[in-house]
Amino acid sequence: MKKRMFPIITLLAAFVLSACGPTSSSDQSSVDPSSSDQTSVDVSSSEPVSSEKVVNPTGIVISSADDVTSIEVGETLQLTASVLPEGAVQTVTWSSADVEKATVSSDGLVTAVSVGNVFIVAKSTADENVTRQFALSVKEAPIPVITPESITITVENDSTTVEQGASLQLSAVVNPVGADQIVRWNSSDEFIATVSSDGLVRGLLLGEVTITAISVELETVTATVTLEVVQATAPDPTVDWADIDYTTHENYMSSKNGDMLKVKGRATHVAPVTSSGLVNYYVQDGTDGYYIYGQDTTFYPVEQGKVYEIGGEFKNYNGTRELVNIEHVVELEENIEVTVSDLSDIDVTSSDLTDPYHGSWVEIKAALIQTLPSNYGAAFTVKVGVNGKTFDFRVDPTYMSGDDFTAIGDKFKNAPEGSPIDALGIMSAFGYGRPSPQLLIMHADDIATAELTAADKVELAATALEINQMANLSVTAIELPTSLEGFDDVVITWATEDASLVTASGVVNHGARTVYVTLTATLSVEGETATKEFRVTVFGSDNSLLTESHVLDLDDAGEEQQYGLSSTKPSYSTGNDEIELGTPLATWYLRNSLIARDSNDKYNGAYAIRTQSNADANRSGRIELRTDFDFNLLEFNAAIFGNNKLGSILDIEYSTDSGETWVTVDGEILVNNYALETYRVLIPSESANRVALSYRAGTGQRLNIDDIRLLIEA
Repeated sequence: MKKRMFPIITLLAAFVLSACGPTSSSDQSSVDPSSSDQTSVDVSSSEPVSSEKVVNPTGIVISSADDVTSIEVGETLQLTASVLPEGAVQTVTWSSADVEKATVSSDGLVTAVSVGNVFIVAKSTADENVTRQFALSVKEAPIPVITPESITITVENDSTTVEQGASLQLSAVVNPVGADQIVRWNSSDEFIATVSSDGLVRGLLLGEVTITAISVELETVTATVTLEVVQATAPDPTVDWADIDYTTHENYMSSKNGDMLKVKGRATHVAPVTSSGLVNYYVQDGTDGYYIYGQDTTFYPVEQGKVYEIGGEFKNYNGTRELVNIEHVVELEENIEVTVSDLSDIDVTSSDLTDPYHGSWVEIKAALIQTLPSNYGAAFTVKVGVNGKTFDFRVDPTYMSGDDFTAIGDKFKNAPEGSPIDALGIMSAFGYGRPSPQLLIMHADDIATAELTAADKVELAATALEINQMANLSVTAIELPTSLEGFDDVVITWATEDASLVTASGVVNHGARTVYVTLTATLSVEGETATKEFRVTVFGSDNSLLTESHVLDLDDAGEEQQYGLSSTKPSYSTGNDEIELGTPLATWYLRNSLIARDSNDKYNGAYAIRTQSNADANRSGRIELRTDFDFNLLEFNAAIFGNNKLGSILDIEYSTDSGETWVTVDGEILVNNYALETYRVLIPSESANRVALSYRAGTGQRLNIDDIRLLIEA
C-alpha cells in the first residue's frame, strides 16, 4: 500500500516560504489581495499575502515654476515636491519657518507676507525624518506710480482775503488718491504776497495776487487761487497813551515788569524783520537809549533814522530792559540828536556806572583782546580787558544781516589775542542771577584793531603758541610748527639737547623710562625775537618698570541718578566733599567737583570726575588724595567737558607730610583736547605720599578727569 505524501509537501512549502521571507524593513512586501499571481499562503492566517515591496522615502526635491527663488510682498509661488526614490509615497506636508515672512498652503502655494528670507519646508508623510528646505527671498513690492490728474486747494476759513502783514494757510490735495502729494507753491507777485514751501501766504502790499500749486511729479498739473491783500487793522490800545507822560531813562531802568511806558527817540539801529513780521530796534534821545522788542511791522513799520513815539509794556529779561507788546507807535517830525558816549575811562563791568547808558551807543577805546571764540558760526563773545577788568563784546546774528555777522567774525579772526581794539556798540546787560554789562557790536566798521609792532607780534605769537606736551607710547612724532595762523610773518625755530625728541622733525624716541624734554621755541620777525619753553613728557616704553600703588577709575562709584550723576558725589558741593573709592580703597577730596556720566562727559568705564573752575582760586576745582601712598609718577586721563573752551590748566601738587604742606610741580598741564588723552607727571620727591590736581580756567569752565593712577617707576 502506497503512503500519502500531501502533508509533508505542505509543511515543506511553508518552510521554504518562511526561509525566503523579509530580513529587514527595507525588504518588506506589502499585501495586495487583488494580485492573484503574487499571492501566497500564510499558514497562520490562511490569508493571501502580496509580494510587492514597500519603497521607503530617502529624499525630496522641491521645484518652482521657472526656478523662481524670489517673489515680492503679496505675490504667490507654487512649489512642487517630488519624493525620492521612484515608487516612494509622494505626499508631503508643507510648513513655513517664519509665517511673518511667508505662508504656505497644504498643496505648496506660497504667499509672500513681508520683506526677508525664509525657508519653506516639505516633510514626507511616510517618514517625518525625510525633509527638504526651499530658500525663498521676499522683496519689497514696488509702489505703483499713480499719475497726478488734478489739484484741489483749500484756503483757511475759506477766506478770499489776507490782511497786510498777516498770514493765511493754504493746503493742497493731489488727485487721484495715491498720487504724489508734494506740490511747489508760487506767487504771481512776491511784492504783494509771498508763499512758503508749505503753503503759508503772507500779505505784504495791498493788491490782488494769484497763488499756484504745482505738482512736482507732473508740472502740467496745477491749481490756482486768487487772494486780495487788504489793509490790516491795528488792535485797540489797552491804555490812553495821550494821558501817559514820557518816561525818564532812570525810571525805565528801574520799572517793574508789566509797567506801561511811553518813550521817544531816533531809531539808531533796526534789526532785520523776522519771517513773522516782527522787528527789534533801538531808539535814542540824546544819551537816553531804549530797546524795543518784537514790534509788529504789520501795524507799526519802522525805519532807521526816523523819530518815533512808542508805547508798550516794560520787561526786564535777565538784565536786558525792553519794551514789548507794542501798541502805540507815532512818527514824530522832530530833530533828535544822538550822543555817543566814551566809556573808555570808567569801570565798564560796573552796573551802577553803565546803567545810565543802557540801550545807547557808546565807544570803548584801547581795550585788549583777551579771549577769542573757537566758533564764529553762531552768536559769540569776545573777552577784552578794559582798565584791568574783563569785559564782554557780544556779537549776535539776530541783530544784523548775515553779511554783517560774517564780516564782524572775519575781523575778529584776524585780531590776535592780546592786541588792542577800539569798538563802537550799544551798551546792554545780560545774565542769570547777576546780569553783566556787555557791549553789543552791530557793524564790522565799528571795530578797529591797532597796528602791531614787530615786538608786539612776537610776544603775542609766543603767547598763542601751544604744542602737545604729552607723548604717550602711541605718539611717535609731535608737530613743531614753524609758523602760526594769524602771525604769517613770524618764523618759529626749535631747539633741545635731548635725543628723546628730534627738533628737526618732531620725531619722539621712547626710552625705557619716562623723561621730561625741554623744548625752546624762538619766534622772530623783523629782527625782533621772543622765546618760549615747553616741557614735553615722553612716556617710558618699559611698563615692567611700573608698579601700581593706587587706581581711581570710578567704576566702583554709586548708582547712576538723574542726569547721569553718581550717588557717591552727585553735586559740586555736598557739604561733605570726601569720597572713599579706588583700589586699594582711599579717601579723595573733590572740591567743586562731582562724579557723572551724562552725554557731555568724557569718561572710560562707568564715570568720570567733572571738576569746575571758579574765579576764586580757593573755590575752584580740586581733586586731592587724603590717604598716604608711595609713588613717584602720576598718570590720568583728561578732556574738556562738552564744548567748553579749550586751553584749561591743571596744576599738579604733591605733599611729603600727609597734606600738611603742598609743593607745586614745575610746569603746568595744558588740557587742549575734547577727547580723553593720557597725561603723566613725574613727582620730583622720593618721599611724596599725597597728590592733588588743581583746576584753572575761566569761571564756570569744566573738565573731565578719569583713570587716576599712582605709579612707582623703578
